[in-house]
Amino acid sequence: MKQQSKTIVENLLAKFPSKEIAYIEIDGHTDSDGSDNYNIQLSQNRVASVQQYLVSKGILGSKIKKEYAGEAQPMATNGNEDGKQSNRRVQIILHYKGKNTTKVSTLKIKEGVQTFTISPQKPMVIKGRKGTVIKFFENSFVDKNKELITTPITIELIEIYSKLDMINNNIATVSNGKLLETGGMIYLKATSQNSEVFLNSYYEIKFLTTKKMENMQLFRGDTLDNTINWQEVRTDLNIGNVAIELPNRMYQYLLKDTRFGWINCDRFIDAPEVTNLYIEISSLFNTNNSMFEPFLVFKNLNSVMKSSTRDKLQFNNVPVGEVVTIIASTYQDGKQYFGSKTVAIKRNKDYKITLEAITDQELQAKIKALNISR
Repeated sequence: MKQQSKTIVENLLAKFPSKEIAYIEIDGHTDSDGSDNYNIQLSQNRVASVQQYLVSKGILGSKIKKEYAGEAQPMATNGNEDGKQSNRRVQIILHYKGKNTTKVSTLKIKEGVQTFTISPQKPMVIKGRKGTVIKFFENSFVDKNKELITTPITIELIEIYSKLDMINNNIATVSNGKLLETGGMIYLKATSQNSEVFLNSYYEIKFLTTKKMENMQLFRGDTLDNTINWQEVRTDLNIGNVAIELPNRMYQYLLKDTRFGWINCDRFIDAPEVTNLYIEISSLFNTNNSMFEPFLVFKNLNSVMKSSTRDKLQFNNVPVGEVVTIIASTYQDGKQYFGSKTVAIKRNKDYKITLEAITDQELQAKIKALNISR
């Protein structure tokens, strides 16, 4: 985010204490340049930029509702550059507890969470704040007509490593219903002169982790109904991938890819037995509310599962014997509710979660006690 946008957010939050905010809605919008799918992904990227900044200012991820409109809701014409600039925006709506009032602010945002400018005509290396190292080779960027790009390239990067990052960004580690363990995931986008660019060669990604894991592979994220499903990419580029041991008990995994978008360094969890897990919540709570989203957080795996889309209170193909913490939170009648339970998964077992009214300070303490920020 630009400093100007950060100042707008800070001024917006300063008007009311966070304890008075029921939840925050972030709506991402784009102009009409590019395909529909590209613009939806671009609006997701812009929303993620604001979301991560809000989280850094003490707003809990569970308080943030996200919407991605792409180019579908312009506020001005797309027939000229001024109109396009107005349409490239993120709208923030604050909903206050116990009131029917809202506060709306609009940010004009073009950058992702981390932005880099590189030359396409020579080898370039960029490093993310969380340790991701990405290497591009000379003359590897092309336009949609496969013509070489010679103008500067803008790279936008999002890094997600911890289980708390995954929950805050509403991302699970699942491939076609099967559990994965991640060594890190990123989102990449490349543009030149406001147009999407592509690759005619591979680039290298080094993921930095604190855990040595075998059989790590490249996965790409397909977005469906605001949920990412990870698809394994089998390619000769990544045969024989192994962990590189670094000082201070850190490890690095080197993967190669030829596309941008959501990319994950993962391995399948081949559990000898899996089961479906069902959660029972008091009927006093509306579990169809878009602000209600339970998660399974694994103790011994860098993994998170979201409830199935067919039944918000069901988790499918959960490894039997794994220790997990079930987390559920929601807002109702201007109050925040939270519940959690740590269990060892048993076959066909139902679990009841009690949601209790909770303050922001109490919720932050409970999340910290779960030790999922690393």
